[in-house]
Amino acid sequence: MWAAANHDALTGLPNRVFLHRSLGELIDEAGHAGGDLAVLAIGIDGFREVKDVMGQDVGDALLAEFARRLRDLCATSGFAGRLGGDEFAIVQPRCGVEQVAARAAEALRVLSRDFVVEGRTVEPSACIGIALGPIHGERAEALLTNARIALARAKTLGRRRVVVFASEHRDAVEERLRIAVSVRRGLDRNAFVPFYQPKTCLRTGEIVGFEALVRRREEDGTVVGPAAFAAALSDPDLAPRIGRTMLEAVGRDMRDWLDRGLSVGRVAVNLSAAEFSDRGLAERILETASRARLPLDRLEIEVTETVLLDRADDTAALTLERLHRTGIAIALDDFGTGFASLSHLRLYPVDHIKIDRSFVARMAESPGDAAIVRSVVDLGRHLGLKVTAEGVETRAQADALRAAGCDYAQGFLFAPAVASEAVPTLLAKAPKVVSR
Repeated sequence: MWAAANHDALTGLPNRVFLHRSLGELIDEAGHAGGDLAVLAIGIDGFREVKDVMGQDVGDALLAEFARRLRDLCATSGFAGRLGGDEFAIVQPRCGVEQVAARAAEALRVLSRDFVVEGRTVEPSACIGIALGPIHGERAEALLTNARIALARAKTLGRRRVVVFASEHRDAVEERLRIAVSVRRGLDRNAFVPFYQPKTCLRTGEIVGFEALVRRREEDGTVVGPAAFAAALSDPDLAPRIGRTMLEAVGRDMRDWLDRGLSVGRVAVNLSAAEFSDRGLAERILETASRARLPLDRLEIEVTETVLLDRADDTAALTLERLHRTGIAIALDDFGTGFASLSHLRLYPVDHIKIDRSFVARMAESPGDAAIVRSVVDLGRHLGLKVTAEGVETRAQADALRAAGCDYAQGFLFAPAVASEAVPTLLAKAPKVVSR
């Protein structure tokens, strides 16, 4: 009965209750507030994705393997336990800043070794958050909490990251919690809506399509952009909910425009990295389009290079390939700002590349940025891809892009993003759209 109350059933490691009590005893034994000790909170990178893609059994095997490795790491000093979910901890007594840095590096190395389960190779990795006693807490609960806060910060930075707790990390967590509450309330009252920014042909001035951008209507009627809820767009629970809401709204708007005989070209919807954890994402998009009776060649999916780089498996490639085969176009957003732009054009079914606004903004004063824009345009032409420049705000930028041979542009020079009811007015003012 004691073992069951104090140990995790799956991994056999001490549970949070045991960790908390043992850490408190170490602090008391130190004879002062905290003593020289460290708490390392450890989280498995992409655990939800592994479980969703490979199955619950593989997920459990990964947890058990992590536990075994942590137990081996603590064979001579300290002890490990499971905090819950995919999070573990190491409590290391008599450990200062230099020693804990070496300990964290050793843990990352050991935890990142591949292993095989059910004939499948799993490539694990971890992030680590560190809290040091007594400077980051004088009691067990404070040290454990602050280590987990540092872990949360590490996870936002990417894979295999180590972060030592700082007070601003707590402020960031509290801000994310505030945003999460606000987003949930907004979703409950259907406050998230698409605003549409036109894509304009640089040669003719025609509107050839739109990009649906997420906005939130506040209760006082004001509209705020994604900067107000950016943290939610990477949240594994909230981002898919926002994505589903946006897709349904875009489907309704497009159906209304088509029923009114409006030619809106292709309408692009952005997908976040968090949405790709859903293996049924492609089917959900196709079902939504079917319910709205939308021609699939009127839809476009936009993803950033970050989305592709963040994937630890082939879910993104399979999803995009499935959509592409149906006639839905795939656009690679913010092109040129990632680490593997050219390889993405080879690995993924890309129809459309969008030049990041940072290059467009500096074209006039930076020969290097102007050369990059011309190179991307030439690359698109040779690969048979459409090219759109984002963030076009001046006539000089539009003229330079036109001279470079760029096809299309978006930006305040042509129109800001507008509510769905304003789209017919935009179309009426622009030259007639030729069906594409």
